[in-house]
Amino acid sequence: MKIVSIVLVIFALMGCAMNQSASPSLNTAAADTVEFMRPYEISRTDVSVISLGEVEGRSCQANIFDDKPSQEEAIVLLKIAAAKRSANRVVLRECREEKTDSCRASWVCYGQAMQVEPLR
Repeated sequence: MKIVSIVLVIFALMGCAMNQSASPSLNTAAADTVEFMRPYEISRTDVSVISLGEVEGRSCQANIFDDKPSQEEAIVLLKIAAAKRSANRVVLRECREEKTDSCRASWVCYGQAMQVEPLR
């Protein structure tokens, strides 16, 4: 009887951990408003380019019950971070796998948020 109780408690705890760690759905609508830009395009003379600062996107696996992190999710999160700064472009600097104290495994992408408008 004790073994059955212990097994039930373990499954209940696993279920709670899995529900809490489920990644929230990404706001891909915000990510869709941001396009990638190549670094050499910053010097274009037919548009106004304003830097809005550095941004990052991180896909994190906090515990063993979370989904594995992905570079694709990190890129979407990078674009969402740029959209939050009212950017319509982002220059991707790099993406790499990292381990941190809060993430068992993660992908992180770094970039520069930009506002690009045609000259008037």
